[in-house]
Amino acid sequence: TMSWQGFGLVEALRASLRSPGIRNESDPCGDVSVWELSETGVWRDFVACSIGAMPSALALAVSVSWCILVMAFGSCIVATKLVGTVVVPLVWVFGTAFWWFRGAH
Repeated sequence: TMSWQGFGLVEALRASLRSPGIRNESDPCGDVSVWELSETGVWRDFVACSIGAMPSALALAVSVSWCILVMAFGSCIVATKLVGTVVVPLVWVFGTAFWWFRGAH
């Protein structure tokens, strides 16, 4: 299933497949690599990669936008004020929504 519980199941399955306890010494195939590939596993990897890349992508977007604003208006103060006017409310709304839906209210 596509949920945090499903992602936890994928992580537990991958951990058990990596554990040395499941290898059979008398197996004629020797050391066999096992891959877990499922729809939930693919989505879990996508979510983990996206969450990991989000801070650098956001910093790059803000930096590029700030540079374009500096070139357009010819002032660092105006660019900083415009970026702050947009970024601060978005961060506040996202933080509030995250706080609310995580059940901290």
